[in-house]
Amino acid sequence: MDDTSVALPKDIESDLEKAKAYTASISSLIPDILREILEHGCSTPASFIPEMTEAPALVYSQVCRSWRSLALSQSTLWSSVSWGLSPRRRYGDDTMYDRTDSDERLALLWDLYLSRSRQALLGISLYLYEYDAPELREHLLDSIFKEQHRIHHLEVNCDEDILPERTPYLLSAAPRLGFLKMCVFADKYNGTMPTKKVITVDLSGFTSLRELDVCGNVLLRGQMPANVLESLRTLGYFNMTASPQNLATPASNPFSFIHFTPHIRRTEVFGESPRLALCHLRELHLGLDPRDAEFAEFLLADSEIPALEEMVLSFFADTHGYQRRRWTQGKILKTLKVLSLHWLGSRDGTHDTFFDEDLQHLLECTPALKSLNIDSPRVTPQTLLLLTLRPREDVASNVCPALEKLVLETHDERNFLSQDVIDLISSRWRPPQEKTDIEGATSSSGLTDVRLSVFPRDASAGIRRPRLADLPTVEPVCSFIQQGLKLQIT
Repeated sequence: MDDTSVALPKDIESDLEKAKAYTASISSLIPDILREILEHGCSTPASFIPEMTEAPALVYSQVCRSWRSLALSQSTLWSSVSWGLSPRRRYGDDTMYDRTDSDERLALLWDLYLSRSRQALLGISLYLYEYDAPELREHLLDSIFKEQHRIHHLEVNCDEDILPERTPYLLSAAPRLGFLKMCVFADKYNGTMPTKKVITVDLSGFTSLRELDVCGNVLLRGQMPANVLESLRTLGYFNMTASPQNLATPASNPFSFIHFTPHIRRTEVFGESPRLALCHLRELHLGLDPRDAEFAEFLLADSEIPALEEMVLSFFADTHGYQRRRWTQGKILKTLKVLSLHWLGSRDGTHDTFFDEDLQHLLECTPALKSLNIDSPRVTPQTLLLLTLRPREDVASNVCPALEKLVLETHDERNFLSQDVIDLISSRWRPPQEKTDIEGATSSSGLTDVRLSVFPRDASAGIRRPRLADLPTVEPVCSFIQQGLKLQIT
């Protein structure tokens, strides 16, 4: 494919004009130096997003004849591509792009990149949404599975309704694949999805896999090679459909082979799983619904994970009732440094019920915690009071005394008072002169980083100023900021 036949988006044309302005002064660069410059400029994937497209290899190839010749000769410059906004970047942005005109041009650029990458190993990220035309979705997915034999990094993220109604996609011939993250989000309560609305992954042919993270309508089959199990570093598997799975494991359980992965450092566990004994595990994700109270207590109390430093707990809404969670026996929490708590609602807007008393019991088990992230619709004044340190005479009731970073995200600011936040920060802030002991050694630094997202995400209300926007100008917070406190309010 010739790029001269492609009508370039305006953002690419702008980059091209900027590059041409400097050609005279650097046209004499020797090829080796120029090659390093181009490789550095193409170190991040080409990103195909309407009005935000970045295609550095294409820009370089149209600067001048020598640049074009070199760019076209280096297939690796064209081998890393991304389509659409990642879920993290898109979160909170309901903008629906007018893609009637841009889709066709960006699809041509996508095909151009794949063509010019020739036989280079591919790194591909594909984020599909409802506003992508159905024909475009099918074209992009087909192009990926056609080239699966040379993919080393693959990330696919979409909803169940996005997959085309056609023969199910099968990922099975990817011997170079080292990183696989694939999420086809499904409604947990809709039951089994049609067999044509899934992506099937056959693990038996993956000889280079190091990171595996799949969820939703992604069916796993085949037996992972023994040498791959030994070198696997990341494992995440969360299936929300009623479809049976066949992993060719003794118990047909995705976690029945976790004990054969001695070097795994990050895993995600949803639902029932065996006792974990992983000496190298540093990051653990747990997905819990209201029926998992006993499972969570058993897992945290009976597992041997001495290197664990970070944990993510995700609480899913369910209609089957609620049980209070008891965390006091969670011995793997004692040395935890980073804890993230996320409450994920169902499509009808309901959330898992989690009271401040439950939060207190959990945080009482994490005395070494340095960083805490709470993302919940139920952050209340009692939550802020719980996190506020008491005077020395009441120090026994304090939680997380070593906390240095706090992130609070909630969709309701009505119960948030500036004074509650000021009291919390003031109780944990330590002036610089108090952070060094008599011998000059640095001790616990106290709270140094606070991030608050406490305004309602109500599109009908329009964009308005967060209620706590003036907090950085209020004493003593203003003085804390001058002394080094990082405070971010959105």
